[in-house]
Amino acid sequence: MTVTFTQEARNKVNLLLLEGEMSSSEVRLISGCAGCGGISVGLNINDHQREDDKVIQVEGLSIYIDKSSEPYISDTLVDYQDNEFGGNFVVSNEYGSSVCFI
Repeated sequence: MTVTFTQEARNKVNLLLLEGEMSSSEVRLISGCAGCGGISVGLNINDHQREDDKVIQVEGLSIYIDKSSEPYISDTLVDYQDNEFGGNFVVSNEYGSSVCFI
């Protein structure tokens, strides 16, 4: 299972930690139904480990993945893009993409 954070995403995580908007270096990758679009994949910040989570380490981040999301997380890319709304994390892989607004 490969999860990659772009430099922009890593920079934003570091800034959120520095500013106190993220309480720790823990995030959760989640999957869910995207209606007719199939599966969407997203990112939750300030989440904590649950008993049955798979935990992977990526550049100092603990990434939590629950059993139902695990099949949809392989080869995931997490990017951060600034926009007129302030910016968001964009999570993408072969199952589609989703965003996490900050």
